Amino acid sequence: MHPLAKTLMASIAETSAKKFSPLLAKDPSPPNQGVRQLYSTLKETKDDFAYPTKRGEPPIKEQCKQFNQTMAFYSSTSNSPVQRRDIQCNAFDKGKRIKKHCDQNLQRKSRGPQRAEDTKKWDLKRDDQKLKEKNLDLKENNLELREENFQLKEENLGLRGEGQMLKDEMTRMERRELELRKENEAYRLQLAEKQFHIQNLMAKLKALGDNSRQTGKPKSRVNHCLPVRVSNYPSLTSVRLFSPYWSSVLQPNLIEFGL
Repeated sequence: MHPLAKTLMASIAETSAKKFSPLLAKDPSPPNQGVRQLYSTLKETKDDFAYPTKRGEPPIKEQCKQFNQTMAFYSSTSNSPVQRRDIQCNAFDKGKRIKKHCDQNLQRKSRGPQRAEDTKKWDLKRDDQKLKEKNLDLKENNLELREENFQLKEENLGLRGEGQMLKDEMTRMERRELELRKENEAYRLQLAEKQFHIQNLMAKLKALGDNSRQTGKPKSRVNHCLPVRVSNYPSLTSVRLFSPYWSSVLQPNLIEFGL
């Protein structure tokens, strides 16, 4: 046991023996009365334990503080330094706080006339009514925003429909363009075929004319064909041959003449 604890227990035993021995010697028979007197004397002499009668020794409170500090230090040697520090700081009373920290969080006094204190009490009904009004306002704003959102959605759907119509029109135009290109290509092929056929016919006519001149035979063999003026026919240009009307007019006449 620690020597401070031994001295503490010895001093308590001595003081209790001095105080309670005359009470027990007077009237030990009635137990209740002796206990009451003992309790009253303890109440009266409670400060004597803190300040022993022996001179030269410190008060028991100081001895307890020193004992608590040393015991906290020896018991915390196996713990971390932070835990040891916390134990040593909490082992004894810190005493009264410094007075300058008491008014630290108070508001500073402003210059000029002071405002009157607000003596209005908290009105639950009025606050509840205000909250209800705010809630109604928020609901109205929410409804307005929903209507605007609905209108924007309708406009978006209309724009989507217009966009789809434009896309369909573009596809139709592209298809029509492809069809026209195919028709143009077909007309060009037909024109090339007709030009090639006409060139062959002209070559055959030229060959027949040359043969008839060389043989010296009269032209009675071809009298069954009607005389044809070249001026009656249109000019064999690509513009007129491209037209289906001129092609339909030229082809049967050439067939009739055996060309």
